[in-house]
Amino acid sequence: MFILKQRKHIKGYIDLIRPFTLLAPIFVSSFIMIASFFQNKISDDLFNLFWTTILPASFSIAILNAASNALNQATDVKVDKISKPYRPIVRGDISLKEAKIFSIILIYNCFIAIFYYKFYIYNNCFSNRNLYSYLLSSTKIKR
Repeated sequence: MFILKQRKHIKGYIDLIRPFTLLAPIFVSSFIMIASFFQNKISDDLFNLFWTTILPASFSIAILNAASNALNQATDVKVDKISKPYRPIVRGDISLKEAKIFSIILIYNCFIAIFYYKFYIYNNCFSNRNLYSYLLSSTKIKR
């Protein structure tokens, strides 16, 4: 019984970040960075750039998108009860507090990765206005 609850809880976290929606930021940001490296004639060691900059940066953007997905679901519980009852918070797999804490942890991990790898996406993450609107007044916006 305990293992079944744990499995349901883990599946709830996976459903919370909506993993299929994270593929687009990974691919699009990777292609944009590759194109910008070619445009700026920094293509001498593309293999090294891919593993040290492009891929980690793309995954950081995907983590930030996952945090935004989780925070969106945490702020739209009333609407989701009607229009999307299959979401994990509405189903009761994850509490509202757990979803908010999880999104903050994801945001924190994204920024740690950015500062660790010294990415050029620093400005992109800080200019994500939608994320800030949820972070700064997540409950006030939806009421």
